[in-house]
Amino acid sequence: MRYLMFLLGLLFTNVANAMDCEKVPDCASLGYSTEPDQNCADNGYMYCPFDTNYKVCVQYDCAKMGFTESDKSTWCADLIECKGNSKMTLCQKACVATKYEELKDLAESGKCKLITIKNDITLPLNQGITLAANTTIDGGGHTLQSSGNKGYILIHLNNQTGLENLKIHHTQTDTQINFTVLSASKVNDLVSLKDVDIFVSSDDHENHATPVINQGTYDIRGKFALNVEAYQHMVAFWMCTYNFTDAQVSIKTTGNSSDFTWRSKMKFTNSTVNASIGGSYFVGEDTYATFKNSDLTLIGNTPFWGSNNAEFTIEESHLTLEGKRLHQDSNPNLILKGTSEHPSVLKLSSASNSGETTIQATNTYDTLILDGLTYRPKQVGKTPLSEIPNSPIWELVQ
Repeated sequence: MRYLMFLLGLLFTNVANAMDCEKVPDCASLGYSTEPDQNCADNGYMYCPFDTNYKVCVQYDCAKMGFTESDKSTWCADLIECKGNSKMTLCQKACVATKYEELKDLAESGKCKLITIKNDITLPLNQGITLAANTTIDGGGHTLQSSGNKGYILIHLNNQTGLENLKIHHTQTDTQINFTVLSASKVNDLVSLKDVDIFVSSDDHENHATPVINQGTYDIRGKFALNVEAYQHMVAFWMCTYNFTDAQVSIKTTGNSSDFTWRSKMKFTNSTVNASIGGSYFVGEDTYATFKNSDLTLIGNTPFWGSNNAEFTIEESHLTLEGKRLHQDSNPNLILKGTSEHPSVLKLSSASNSGETTIQATNTYDTLILDGLTYRPKQVGKTPLSEIPNSPIWELVQ
C-alpha cells in the first residue's frame, strides 16, 4: 500500500508540474503507456485521468515474474524479494561454482547451504578455501586440484560444514610444516564427509609430523578413500573424533612414520576398512577405537605405538591386524564383545617389541586367531597376549 501511495503521489506531482491552463497534459510524458505490462496484476493498473487508453502498472503479479514462495536457501546465494509481497522471492545468484573465484566467494559468504561444483577446478598455488558454518560443497564427482610449497590449510572447515561427491588432489613441495588438507576451527566443530576421495603427496624429506585431516568431529559415510604419498610422517587422522558409519574405507599411506591415527577417538559402525599403512596404526595414549558390526583389515608396520592404557572394542566385528611387530611402548587392551548370532573375530600376531597387549573376553562366543592358531574363551576375563596359549580362560580349537 505504501508503494502504491508513493507511485500515486509521484504521478500527481508530475501532473501538477506539467499542467498549465492552456494545454492538456500528454499522458505518455507522464509515464503512462498504451502497451500492456505482461507482469502486471489483473487489477494492478492505474489509468491516465486525461486519456484512459493510457495506463501504468502499480501492482505487479509476482508469479508472472517468476517469483515463488519456495525455500531457496539450499541453492541460492542472493535472493530478490518481489515488491508488494516479500514472501515471494527470486534467485539472483545460484550457489554454483565453475572456477576458483566463484567457489571461494560462495564458500565464504555464508549464504549457501549447498554449493554445487560443475567441473574440475584448479586452485592457485598456496590458496585454500574456507567454508562458512552450515555450508556443504557437493563436488558432483569433480576434482579440486591444488598445490603448495608452504604451510597452510587447504580446506578450512567450520561447524556444520561438509564435503560430498568430491575428489581432492594435492601436491605439496619444499615443506609440509604446518600444512594440512582438512581442518576445522574447533575440535567440537561437526564436519560431514560423504563419498570423498583424497590424494596428497609431499616431497619433504625432513621429519615433520603433519596431519592430513585435523581438528573437528567428523562424520564419515559412503566411499572414503585416502592415499598419502610422503617420505616422512604424514598422519591420516590427527587428535580428533572420527565416526565412520555405513562407510567403505580404503586408506594407504607411504613414508616413514606415516601413521593411521594419532591421539584420536575412532568409531566404525557397519563399515568395511582396508588399509595399508607405512607407519603405525594407533599412536598415543589418548587413542581409542570401537568397531561395531564392521570388517577391518589393517596392514602396517606396528599396530600400536605408545598406546598405553588405551582400549579397543571389537563388537560383533572382524578385525585383522598385521605388522612386523604388534606394539611398541604400548599396553593396549583389546575387548572382544560379540554375540552368539554375531561373534567377533580378532586376528593378529604376537610379535612384539616392548609392552604387552591384553585380550579381554566378555563371552564364550568370540574367536581369537593368534599366530595362525584359533582360540575361544571358556569364561570371561582379561589375559596378557603372551599368556593366551596357557591361560585357563582360553582354549585352543583343534
